[in-house]
Amino acid sequence: ALLFKKAVVFYGPPGTSKTYKAKELSSSYILNQYIKDKSRLVKYLANPEDITQNRIHHLQLHANYAYENFVGGFL
Repeated sequence: ALLFKKAVVFYGPPGTSKTYKAKELSSSYILNQYIKDKSRLVKYLANPEDITQNRIHHLQLHANYAYENFVGGFL
């Protein structure tokens, strides 16, 4: 889904590692993009934390929002 839509929505009860898995997946995706270009890979390997930190954004919806309210704006 991430390769085609460029966004993934994780949902579920608290404490089920959604945030951890999202960060892990996004870091892997960013590394994959840098591996495709060798000159950019050297830059990534020199400082991966700064590169991933500037490209990963966390969004938490309020409990009053339904999934359809959020996704409806992206369709």
